[in-house]
Amino acid sequence: MHPRPSPIAAALYTLRDLEVDVIIMHGPAGCCFRTGRLLEDEGIRVITTAMNENDFIFGASQKLIDTIREVEEAFHPDSIGIVGTCASM
Repeated sequence: MHPRPSPIAAALYTLRDLEVDVIIMHGPAGCCFRTGRLLEDEGIRVITTAMNENDFIFGASQKLIDTIREVEEAFHPDSIGIVGTCASM
């Protein structure tokens, strides 16, 4: 077990250790950007739903569904991990 700086980073690294093919971060584009980039350097695709101000107010469940479909079409992954952020929970 490795200490992580935040629950989001811990979730990202746990999904890496579980060897998921793609990780979708359901939140703003900049959330945990550095951690996501480090994982991309390891060959893991990290995609974001890029929530905006309207999504925070009105919800973004359809945006997550659309992102999952886009990831499936683009990458045909065997497994997808989804990480909620402070903004989406």
